[in-house]
Amino acid sequence: QFLAYLGFMNKLLNNKNRFFKLEDTTMCKTIPLKSSLLLTRWMKQRKTDIPGILLGSSIILSSQIVAKLINQAFKIQKPVSPNYITTNKEKSLDFLRKIEI
Repeated sequence: QFLAYLGFMNKLLNNKNRFFKLEDTTMCKTIPLKSSLLLTRWMKQRKTDIPGILLGSSIILSSQIVAKLINQAFKIQKPVSPNYITTNKEKSLDFLRKIEI
């Protein structure tokens, strides 16, 4: 499933249609380590393609395990567009609404 997600993200970037991304991971209790590594590698590969296309992203989470894996991936490869991690959906939406286009 995660490879399909990355394929979808590649399609969005390749089409060059600007977008915002909100990911609600509150139903996830864990993420396979392999997915975290794949995300890091994908972010490095697409680093130059993301600015101006992915205008901002926000991740809603409730699991400490998921938070640690996402934060670890972001420490290895920092996001190149505005990003916000929270446990609150309204805060997530407010963050995305405030990004200037």
